Amino acid sequence: MRNWALEWSWQLRATRLKSSEFFVVKKYCHEHNCDTTHRNANHRQATAKLLGSFYCNNYGEKKVGLKPKQIMELARKDHGVYIPYKKAWRAKEEGQNLVRGTAEDSYLHLAKWLYMAREKNPGTVAYLELDPMKNFKYVFISFGQSIRGFSLMRRVIAVDGTFLKGKYKGTLLAATAQDGDYHLYPIAFAIVDSENDIAWNWFFRCLLTIIPDAPDLVFVSDRASFIEKAISELYPASHQGICNFHLKNNIKLKFKSKSFLPLVESAANAFTFHEFEGAFRDI
Repeated sequence: MRNWALEWSWQLRATRLKSSEFFVVKKYCHEHNCDTTHRNANHRQATAKLLGSFYCNNYGEKKVGLKPKQIMELARKDHGVYIPYKKAWRAKEEGQNLVRGTAEDSYLHLAKWLYMAREKNPGTVAYLELDPMKNFKYVFISFGQSIRGFSLMRRVIAVDGTFLKGKYKGTLLAATAQDGDYHLYPIAFAIVDSENDIAWNWFFRCLLTIIPDAPDLVFVSDRASFIEKAISELYPASHQGICNFHLKNNIKLKFKSKSFLPLVESAANAFTFHEFEGAFRDI
């Protein structure tokens, strides 16, 4: 066992006796003045778990908290210990887990969380689907406030997905609208394994329980095949549009030119069919 005082002013090495609570001092150095840059960085007592407990308060309400290099610097300043980057990274994860809990805990308590979400937010709709092994598969949630407020929004819903960076990856699907001040209005969210036919079909089946199919309803997306297929099957009376941003990116990739973009912009921003026809004729 090793123990060093702050600033490395002294050193004590002791060994615990077998079947006893006593220790025998093997080495004691009352002055320890060697340059800290030459000391071994592999300090067994400076474990990632211990360092995480030291700096876990930095991961409370802060979105990011300390980065590994900042932990390395704090360990050097506070304790005179040089730790490698990998250990600092593990210390960051330990600190986050102590404050926020582990990913496994979050999935374990997901059913309880959804129950409380429904209890505290009247009208909330949530679905949790498990695989045959009773493990997490999909989750969908739309808060009651969002469902009631959609009646005041434009009947245009944008749907899209994005990958997650957590330990278990996955994909976040979302449906949003736009209010009268052009602000995004969240409607529903889902976490699935990936963007595929089955996942998007499940998402729209859940969405159908809160927003019924109607001829005045418009969905805007990147027109991926699995989104188009799910909407055509579950919302046959609605209309489909493509996101202007994705459309312009597709045009740039396909035609290797930006000369079409002003014309496409004019067509996308047309308020009457006559204006759109003129812009489309020019294209």
